[in-house]
Amino acid sequence: WNMSTDTCQELPENWQQHVFTYCVCFAPDGRTMLNHRSCGVMFVRMGDWRELHYLDNADVFIPMATFSKDGSLVAFGDVEGFVHVLDTRSWTKLFRFRGGFASVIDLRFSDDGSRLGAIGDGGSVFYAENKRWLGVWDLKSGKRLAHWTMTKELEGGWFLSPQLDRVAVLEWGVGKVMGLDGEGLCSLEIPPDVHSTLPVSSGGNPFLVSPPWYESSRAVFSPD
Repeated sequence: WNMSTDTCQELPENWQQHVFTYCVCFAPDGRTMLNHRSCGVMFVRMGDWRELHYLDNADVFIPMATFSKDGSLVAFGDVEGFVHVLDTRSWTKLFRFRGGFASVIDLRFSDDGSRLGAIGDGGSVFYAENKRWLGVWDLKSGKRLAHWTMTKELEGGWFLSPQLDRVAVLEWGVGKVMGLDGEGLCSLEIPPDVHSTLPVSSGGNPFLVSPPWYESSRAVFSPD
């Protein structure tokens, strides 16, 4: 749907048959679309629907994908906990990171494109390998900067800052902001009767908390 012209662009006829779409993601400029279909991952130029690149990846389910701010990189995570990074100018695969053994549920580049962060969660309390994990990587060196797995101290919801240098951890009644090394930077108590979005600022780290139960709560950092 084109919001500026308020018109809908129909899919080409050959796309309307035998197509099952798992994941769709657009580049920031709106000119390139990632479409993970049942037969693989396709990158398409919007407008004329010309195929730019194709990855035969039919056996891997990809629930999450994102482009860097300038569109030069694209990353997608799969249900096996791997994160893949491609250069969209040459379509070269740059990295394949192992995050954990649970599906990627959140994936983002830092604003300058130098870092990539991912969070995985298998939604299972029975198998340790399916528990939540968090990873942050440097995209210049390929070095892993942080890797967390769920522990008693880190069992709440996790949310990354835009610069991928801090993590908000929400637990029952407590919100904490931590560095990638796990060092606590600030914390605040969330009243148990809070049921609506509450703007919070503590220690120069503003974020939003809603509501106190980490299973359904969200934390959002300010852009800076």
